[in-house]
Amino acid sequence: FNHQDPFTLTERKALKEARYLIKGGLVWVLEVRRPGQPSDLASLVAITRTSSNVAGITKVYTNPRWRKRGCAERLVRHVCQHVLATKAAVVLYVAHNNPAAAGVYHRVGFQGLADSKARVDGVENWLELGFDRELVQLGHW
Repeated sequence: FNHQDPFTLTERKALKEARYLIKGGLVWVLEVRRPGQPSDLASLVAITRTSSNVAGITKVYTNPRWRKRGCAERLVRHVCQHVLATKAAVVLYVAHNNPAAAGVYHRVGFQGLADSKARVDGVENWLELGFDRELVQLGHW
C-alpha cells in the first residue's frame, strides 16, 4: 500500500478535475469584490457525486483570509437551493474531526453532524474503501 496523503492529486490531475467540474457546471465560487482592490476568491463548493435524484457536495474550501465570515455557509446554502430545484436531496461528507465544517453544514440545515454518536435517520457513518485508516478519519455521509 502506498502511504501518501489521501485525496492528494498531482497538479496535472487537479487541473483535469477542475476543468471537468467547471465544464460540467459542478463548481460554484464566492468571489469578494471591494472597491479599489482586486477581487478575491472567498469560498468554493463542488458537487462531484450525482444520481438522478441526489447530488453530493464533496468539496468545500474557504480561503483562510475569509474564514469565520459566513462565506462557506452562504455558498453552501446557495448551492443547495440551486440543486434542490432539480434533485430530491443533497448529501455531503464531513469528517468527524472537522467541527468547523460540521457547524457550517448544520447552520445550512444538514442534520446529524453535531454529535456523531446521535442517531439521525438518513445520516450514516461511512468509510471510503482503499484508504489507510491511520490516515483517514470516519465521516458522515
